[in-house]
Amino acid sequence: MFAIRVVGVLIVMGSLSWVATDALSQQFQEPRFVHLRSGTNREWSDFPETPHGEHLAIQFVAAKNEQEFTLRLRQQDVKQGWRVLLNGKPLGELVRDENDMLVYFSISAGALVAGENTLRIEPAARGTEPSDDIRVGQVRIEPRALREVLDEGTVDVTVVDADSREPLPCRLTIVDANGSLQTTGAKSNDELAVRPGIVYSSRGHARFGLPTGRYTIYAGRGFEYSLARIEVTVVAGQTVSPKLEIRREVPTGGYVACDTHVHTLTHSGHGDATLAERLITLAGEGIEFPIATDHNIHVDYESRARQLQVRQYFTPLIGNEVTTSVGHFNVFPVQAGARVPDHKPTEWAAIFDNIFATPGVKVAILNHARDLHGGTRPFGPQLYNAVVGENLEGWPLRFNALE
Repeated sequence: MFAIRVVGVLIVMGSLSWVATDALSQQFQEPRFVHLRSGTNREWSDFPETPHGEHLAIQFVAAKNEQEFTLRLRQQDVKQGWRVLLNGKPLGELVRDENDMLVYFSISAGALVAGENTLRIEPAARGTEPSDDIRVGQVRIEPRALREVLDEGTVDVTVVDADSREPLPCRLTIVDANGSLQTTGAKSNDELAVRPGIVYSSRGHARFGLPTGRYTIYAGRGFEYSLARIEVTVVAGQTVSPKLEIRREVPTGGYVACDTHVHTLTHSGHGDATLAERLITLAGEGIEFPIATDHNIHVDYESRARQLQVRQYFTPLIGNEVTTSVGHFNVFPVQAGARVPDHKPTEWAAIFDNIFATPGVKVAILNHARDLHGGTRPFGPQLYNAVVGENLEGWPLRFNALE
């Protein structure tokens, strides 16, 4: 038996440590849900002024695990990196997401040692990131592989248009009885884009595993569609097959649903959505006119959208986030094969000359003008007089839209 019961709480030097000593029969469980803070300042006023600690350390006695085990925990309001360590070795990081969610980590065979073990959750970086107040806890270690835990029972869900009765691209949201997003056993593929508690489907159908229990499943498709919900009970070894109906409820004749700022991990190297995942989510959210604006590159979604069979749901446009040291500009439309604007100039006159010399470009949007990027805040007081709307360096304001 490897599991234990926590019997004491010890706060040492601003950290929260729990010492566990008594063995249980099947699994290690610690029900507490605690407030941690990286940094010195309180992030939001709805958090207490004083956190429980900067990191969480749970010490417990266990036997060596001869096979894969699974760590489950609950997290809230995570925006910065937080590492999850078992006996000093990384299991992964908390999901950078502010939602309340249940997340899971695989514990490889031999990661638990005979005797004392320590599970630790701590900031990934110190002193270089803004403060981050989070809640984390309700920890459980189960003596089964991750796949077994997440695939106890199966949900086979279909979402259709209530009027046409045809399957419809959609977003599925799965929450447990506490309202926490529940990680599923699904994986992203050419039809699904998956995150904890979220499954986007490009074809109105998804099949995924869940731990046994009772869940609420929501189905929607952006702001123009209704939201359907159904409660399901997942039983080990069984499949439940709910069918949900949604319909367009907001009349949008003469309007187009746009997203003029679309990035992918594939081409921008940041965020976490691959090109395939992004195209599936565009269809699932009902975006009709997405503009590819990866950094300093022209990307055409056309061929990949056709491969994924989602092209009929939107019309993609080639664009570019021209990313310079003195500002970021979303520019479009760009003719296929056009040169990429030079992003190296350090004055707006030359930057705009390059932008509008690009074949096809009609629109240049100044992005996040009050944010600091590359050491420059375009609409900060050092560069911009907000009273008269002038750049203090004399740079021309030739952008024609503001994000």
